[in-house]
Amino acid sequence: MNKYTRLFIDESRVYIPGLAAILCRLTAGCPEDLDIREGQRLSHSIKGMALFEQQEAIAALTWAMERGFEKLSGDGSDGTLVRGLEGAVPVLARMIDEVEEHGAPRSDSGGILAALEATL
Repeated sequence: MNKYTRLFIDESRVYIPGLAAILCRLTAGCPEDLDIREGQRLSHSIKGMALFEQQEAIAALTWAMERGFEKLSGDGSDGTLVRGLEGAVPVLARMIDEVEEHGAPRSDSGGILAALEATL
């Protein structure tokens, strides 16, 4: 594993709990002022690293997540969209683990990606 892949994995593992915490606050109806913007930023950062690492499936999922947070910033808290984003987080975490274990994700993110795309 090269140093950039290691950085991608390590940074993603730092960002994923932040995404989960933001979505938990949104679900509970008590978001902090910059939560939606931060969720968008974290998704964008993972997407950028995934593109650099040529991890297309992860890039596609995080691109949808980034657009989901962008939509939330314009439309307010959409429960269906928030639930879709919440469902994407464990899939994303599993995919990152698979990059570490196998060099690429083996999980199929198509179902959650399609569901998330449908809410966008």
